[in-house]
Amino acid sequence: MIKYIYIASINRHGGSLLARLFDSHQDVASYPLETGFKKDFETFKFSDDLGGSPNYVPDFSEYSGDLLDFFELQDKKKKDTIKWGKETSDPVGVRTNYLEKAFYQNVKTNFDYQKYIDILKKKSKNVNSIHEIYDALHGAYFDSWDDGKHKGNLKFVVIHNSGGLYLRNFKKYFEEFKYSYSLTPIRDIKTYIASEKTRLARRFFGARRFQKPNVPNFLVKSFSSYDLDALIRTWLVSITRIRILQEIFGFNNAFLVYRYEDLVQNTEILMRDICSKLGLIYNEILLKPTIGGFSWLGNSHSGAQKGINLSIYYDKVLNAHEINEINKKTKKIIDIIYSDKNTLVDLTKINSDNFYDYKIQKSLCGDEKMWAIYSAFAFRGYRSKKIETVTFISIIAYIFSKFIFLINIPRILKLKFFPGVGKQNYT
Repeated sequence: MIKYIYIASINRHGGSLLARLFDSHQDVASYPLETGFKKDFETFKFSDDLGGSPNYVPDFSEYSGDLLDFFELQDKKKKDTIKWGKETSDPVGVRTNYLEKAFYQNVKTNFDYQKYIDILKKKSKNVNSIHEIYDALHGAYFDSWDDGKHKGNLKFVVIHNSGGLYLRNFKKYFEEFKYSYSLTPIRDIKTYIASEKTRLARRFFGARRFQKPNVPNFLVKSFSSYDLDALIRTWLVSITRIRILQEIFGFNNAFLVYRYEDLVQNTEILMRDICSKLGLIYNEILLKPTIGGFSWLGNSHSGAQKGINLSIYYDKVLNAHEINEINKKTKKIIDIIYSDKNTLVDLTKINSDNFYDYKIQKSLCGDEKMWAIYSAFAFRGYRSKKIETVTFISIIAYIFSKFIFLINIPRILKLKFFPGVGKQNYT
């Protein structure tokens, strides 16, 4: 059976980088998009697909004998939406000459969706456990993407989910997927909030995912229609959750925690440590981020980059008041976490009094559903806009958004009449 590497993070914590470092290893198949387990609508009916919304590893009793039904897959792939403002991410992550996380380069790739469906239909009657169900899904996916070119030996599959820290039943994950691992990053809160604020500001100014034309940093710094306190809360709640999960599953066992900054600055040391824990043969290819074998040029915020770079730009997009508020509420715990020089982090060594809501989460952790509901509500509103009167910056944002629209007309036309040639955009 396949061993799983589950990158269970929260948003804007660099989980994509780790997935991309695993991408070209001969023993590993790494998805080009975020994926995970089932959304837990039973616990949290009005899930809005944002961080904190619970997900779960299902029971085999939920399986009706049809893999397509179990994974809610359609016989025919939905047609891509081309209309400006209505573009969406691809559920498979691969289109003709398109990879979801390949933001800056042209790629030659394709996904045979019909082959994917046919394989799953064929395997539907031959699975007898949750592990076998997901093995069938992953095997079918990588067989259908470029005729298995990115499958490797399929000893490991990398799954990255930026809401994965809020898997409701980690215990079941480790029980169902034997000899599998969970990797969770911690990122400095100021760079986390700077990244999230930049994303929100780009949407506010109409720039969306495109790096050019870029929204100048001074405009991002002036942007204030977001809830800073909510973002601080999400980070603090997630750190407490990580601490309690380490108490439950032990430090340095199958639930591994690392600092994003170590992944960037001490890549080889950290990757060697991770490989040692996973039983994965270390290879220097693990130091080169790739996507489907192509060099990965970075995320949608910082522009195209070669190799691995630590972008510390928070002072360019956060104003003095924001930085002071963040420091006031988090500096103590940040200093403690980052004083540890070990690459794999042990939060259980830190006195519980230093954590934001330790007693509350500790009292709830024995009840999976209650803990999931609490965590979900901790994230409510963290991407909501504050209601404000129309200001000068709002007028600038409106004008800038129209400018972005005009620039994108040729791209939309190219996508419409020459599919697979134009750049997609979905946020």
